[in-house]
Amino acid sequence: MKDIFDFINDEDVEKKLKKLMYREIPMEFIIEESFINGRRLPGYGIYYNFFDYMINMGFSFDGNVIEVGSGYFPIFSRYIEQYQNERGLSGTISVYDPKLIETLPSRIEYHKEQFTEETDVSRCSFLVGVYPCSCTMTVVKSALKNDIPFGIIICRCNNYKEIDEIKKLTESMSGTCDFFGLGSDYVPVVTYNPYVKKRVRI
Repeated sequence: MKDIFDFINDEDVEKKLKKLMYREIPMEFIIEESFINGRRLPGYGIYYNFFDYMINMGFSFDGNVIEVGSGYFPIFSRYIEQYQNERGLSGTISVYDPKLIETLPSRIEYHKEQFTEETDVSRCSFLVGVYPCSCTMTVVKSALKNDIPFGIIICRCNNYKEIDEIKKLTESMSGTCDFFGLGSDYVPVVTYNPYVKKRVRI
């Protein structure tokens, strides 16, 4: 699920909604209160399904994770942080999005900027994106160039055209690229693991 403001085209309506929301109950406090009490945020089920799917596929959130295109609030990164904290892991979490609103203190490194192919990923062990939209191919290219596993929920904003592009880019790679429909709506997910050799079809 994307931020509600991404679905609003009228800038004036967006400003009024933000003003109303922050006057009544600031969203960051709702988010923080949910994470502090170990609850899953309602309406974000696809995030948790994606996380569970990645774990079941053998991907690791134990190390240094970068999330790209989180929107205003890094919900997915907060879930990764909670996962690492519960297991006493020392990995880091960095999140990139120009629209970021920094919430209460956490271990997450906030980068209120666009993720590019020049962004330093030398310490990164896993790249992830939940509807990263225009940054989708940037994440893919950066991951492939640096042999970093990645997992992305593809956004419909470009009619899923990135799927064909990703297939072409990974054809010559030795790692395994998988496509999967997540949940009852079959939300498209693409993953790549350079450490698992491509399966040969007979």
